[in-house]
Amino acid sequence: MHKLDRSSVPVPECLEVARQEGRSYKQLRPHESREIRTRLLELQQDRCAYCERRTDDRPQHGGHIEHFRQQSAGHCAGDPTLDLCWEILFWSCVDPFTCGKFK
Repeated sequence: MHKLDRSSVPVPECLEVARQEGRSYKQLRPHESREIRTRLLELQQDRCAYCERRTDDRPQHGGHIEHFRQQSAGHCAGDPTLDLCWEILFWSCVDPFTCGKFK
């Protein structure tokens, strides 16, 4: 298991911008999702957070941005921007037998 040192990678600026604008994760623009994906792949050394298999940055082929906590949890707690918290975002592969649906 790899330890992830989030201080080794800059926090994507788009997260703070979206938070200040009152947007949720689902309202991120494509370029903002790419920025997050790039930082997560750098942080995780191009590996899935769950199985540590190498992935790439094409969501349809290699993986997707995963929330460690449910995205709706922020809204339930009265904070619609909780889903933009850097500490709960990870990169996950899309293997349907291990990580895709079974995480």
